[in-house]
Amino acid sequence: MDQRQQVPPPRRGGCGKAFACGCVVLIVLAAVAGGLGWIYRGKIIAGIARWGMKGAVEASNLEPKEKEGLRAAAERVFAKMEKGEFKKEDFQRLRGSFEQQPISKVIGAAIFKAKYLAASGLSPEEKQRGLLDIDRLVRGTVEGKVSQQEIEAVMANFPMQTGVSGMPDLPDSIPDLNVRAIVAEARKTSDAKGIPEEPYHVDIVQEANRWIDAALGEKK
Repeated sequence: MDQRQQVPPPRRGGCGKAFACGCVVLIVLAAVAGGLGWIYRGKIIAGIARWGMKGAVEASNLEPKEKEGLRAAAERVFAKMEKGEFKKEDFQRLRGSFEQQPISKVIGAAIFKAKYLAASGLSPEEKQRGLLDIDRLVRGTVEGKVSQQEIEAVMANFPMQTGVSGMPDLPDSIPDLNVRAIVAEARKTSDAKGIPEEPYHVDIVQEANRWIDAALGEKK
């Protein structure tokens, strides 16, 4: 049997949370905001955060321009850390606004589509339908129609793993049945919320910068 067809037991607490927080790409910043950054300051923690962010972005399968844009957005935070301009209040705002901003769901969906749905063994028709239903789910979260709890339910079958550092890590691939289960739940939720069956695009780099603007109290 193809390994992609084997379904590991659902883990509702791990992957759903990771997806809701933008998978691993922004978990790096969330960790910094949550504790590390406020205990350790300056160039050391900024260097660690950059290293983690680079690996997370490279593993995401996003488009090159999106990767570059996310790194540039994160650099705004890292640069302030190096200069000693990132205070405890800034960390609190960064963490507090993380799940409130659309960026967490938008990036999580973009990574799922690029890294797992596109690379799966699903038929072209299933992939096309899956892209539509994941986009509908994102639209529902952006418009406030889909709650974080409902996102958690959609992503319950994602087999998130823990890296050597103890932080969440993206698996190289996931079983096709898991991909199908996630897409089916996304469709079910979107249908229940009356989300239109039409393409929906969000600029993830723009959303990342909006999140950081809000956290830092800056306007562009």
